[in-house]
Amino acid sequence: MSFVDDLIKTAELLCSPSLGRKRSQAMLKMGVYASYQALLHCLQNMCADGFIGDESEEDRPDTAWHEVYRSLKHEVLRKACSHQDMRFFAMDVIAYLLAQCANPDARGQRCITPL
Repeated sequence: MSFVDDLIKTAELLCSPSLGRKRSQAMLKMGVYASYQALLHCLQNMCADGFIGDESEEDRPDTAWHEVYRSLKHEVLRKACSHQDMRFFAMDVIAYLLAQCANPDARGQRCITPL
């Protein structure tokens, strides 16, 4: 199970009612945060794989991959996705990321074609 899968499972456990008990606001907020982190890590992986190459490529420079992975900033992404003109685009990106994360065959594909 991957880290993203673990985060999604954690979000599901925190947000779903268990044995008829209601979840506290703190648990719901932690669940939303875990799902946000899963989307962020999925996006980071896709960007790094798209620009540098995935781990199946023997000549992939790991240092460059980690630089791209770590270069995405939470606050910049949040602001970009919350901009009024971007609200529908942001939903399309989230839907695409969820589809990519849910499909293990798509993880190895590049989301950006190198020039």
